[in-house]
Amino acid sequence: MAGVVREAREELGVDIAFERYLVLARAVFRFGNEAVPWQTHMFSASTPAGTLSPLDTDEIAEARWGTSAELLGPIRENLLATGRALWRYRVALHDAAVGALSADGS
Repeated sequence: MAGVVREAREELGVDIAFERYLVLARAVFRFGNEAVPWQTHMFSASTPAGTLSPLDTDEIAEARWGTSAELLGPIRENLLATGRALWRYRVALHDAAVGALSADGS
């Protein structure tokens, strides 16, 4: 949980309150002849912060609040339109997280 709080601080510039574990996703990405196993852990959290201000600006250019409707609509469409596996993976993560949150009424 300390890693989740630390990453939120670095990537969003806010302190969070961890709520619950949502999703574990595993994938294998291929770069040339190399297979790279990957896993992603997703959590729900809350914050009273209204503004996001990433601290790790080498990795995160900007951040903003979004909605489930954006994730399932225009963001999803734009990511899938690239045809790239990395963005299909990201869409699958969004879908799984929204599904997990919807299952418990969040």
